[in-house]
Amino acid sequence: MRYDLGAKPKSPRPSHPKKNEQEQIDFQEGLPGRLDSVKTEASRPVRLFCQDECRFGLMPVKRHRITLPGVKPIQEAKPGYEYFYLYGAVEPETGQRFPAEHDRLNSDCFQVFLDRFAEAFPRSHGRQSSWTMAHSIRRRSSRFQGTSG
Repeated sequence: MRYDLGAKPKSPRPSHPKKNEQEQIDFQEGLPGRLDSVKTEASRPVRLFCQDECRFGLMPVKRHRITLPGVKPIQEAKPGYEYFYLYGAVEPETGQRFPAEHDRLNSDCFQVFLDRFAEAFPRSHGRQSSWTMAHSIRRRSSRFQGTSG
């Protein structure tokens, strides 16, 4: 039957089950407006830091799927392995960066990251810090205490 339909095995593209493409589009379209409002409301110069986190570990095995021509297979990936997270912030304007390694991706580890960041980039610079954060962290951001901003 596979040959009759012209289908062939392909590797699926991993996709998170909770992925929301509309939220990604809304974030990308709304970011310039949010940055402009921060700059106009700030009482001193603003330093923009972009933050993200990355998981390092073994990747689960992806199997080939049989699909029709022109159809890309999608496989939900549920990782189940040993890993660690690397948190990082970078100021695109100057290239200054701040990395930190943690064993989990949760609010407590991120608060530690923010506290260490505040020590590394204190208010004494005379500038206000502003962040763009990855969605996985922004969802939990109501729990965080302010740092250097």
